[in-house]
This record gives sequence, C-alpha cells and structure tokens, in this order.
Amino acid sequence: MDQDALLFRRYLEGDESAFDKLMEGLFFRLVYFIDGIVHDTFAAEDIAVDVFAELVASPKRFDGRAGFKTFVFMMGKSRALNYLKHRKVVEFTELSEAEGLAAERSQLEEKVLHSERQRVLAEAIAQLPEQMRQAVHLVYFEGLSYAQAAKAMDMSAKYVDNMLQRAKKQLAGIIGEEGRELL
Repeated sequence: MDQDALLFRRYLEGDESAFDKLMEGLFFRLVYFIDGIVHDTFAAEDIAVDVFAELVASPKRFDGRAGFKTFVFMMGKSRALNYLKHRKVVEFTELSEAEGLAAERSQLEEKVLHSERQRVLAEAIAQLPEQMRQAVHLVYFEGLSYAQAAKAMDMSAKYVDNMLQRAKKQLAGIIGEEGRELL
C-alpha cells in the first residue's frame, strides 16, 4: 500500500492531520494536472477542491484497486472533462472597455435605425408618381427652393408646392403608423 493510501486510511480512522498531509502533498500537483486540461487555473483549483470534498463526503469511493494518487488524478481528470463539457463561454470585459462598447453599441443602433429610416422612406417615395418623386427629391434631398425646383422641372412654384403637399399625404398613407414611429 502506498504512502498516500496509508494517510487516507489513517484519516478514515479519525486522524484529521492525515488528510491535511494528503492535501499538502497532492493538492497543487492535482491543480497543475487539471489546469493542463481546462487551461484555467481558478477553475482547476475549484475542481481540485471538489475532488478532495468528494473524498471527504464519500470516502468509500476509494476501494484500493488503484493507487490512491492514481485514483485522485482519475477523479480530477473526470471532473475536468465534465467541466469542459458543461461550461459556457463567458467573455469578461474591463469596465472602461464596457463603457466604450456601450457607446459603440448606441452608435451602431443609431446607424441601423438611420439606415432603416432611409430604406422605408426610399421605398415609399418609389411608389409616388414620377413628377412627385422628382419634386420631393429636388426639394428635400437636394435642398432646392420651390422656385428652383419649379424651374428645373419646367413648372410653376405653386404647382410644385401643391405637388409636395399631395406627396406628403400620399407618403403618410404609404408609410402608415409603423413607418411614422420609425421616422
């Protein structure tokens, strides 16, 4: 029987210091072994603590068929593989980076919203009659005055004004309530 198995037997017989000696001799080697599997020192330490807690909770699991150290390392490997199988990947971010990410997210949301507004408006304008589309484009997108747009379209400024009023009403009908909320 190996030295570790003797220490474990002494622990089972009531010698608490024997278990302390076992932990002293095996704990950090077990952590190092588990860390090679999970690549996370903190998780490896937690798993190693769980292994020793299992030995305390269920001492009869060690039946002596394998060496005690082998048994402990097999338990550690099994728990490490279970950890890898069940862990969820969580990304940690520094608080200063998170504040920057929040600002970036806000800017991204605004860009997406702006893009969606433009798409909805472009689709609605595309449904207008040709002359209305031209008047809307010249006045609202090119920034021309009613007189300049009228001259470019070869019509009166009053006619352009009337056409734009009708275009606004038609656009409101095309876009509807959902579109108005977006715009």
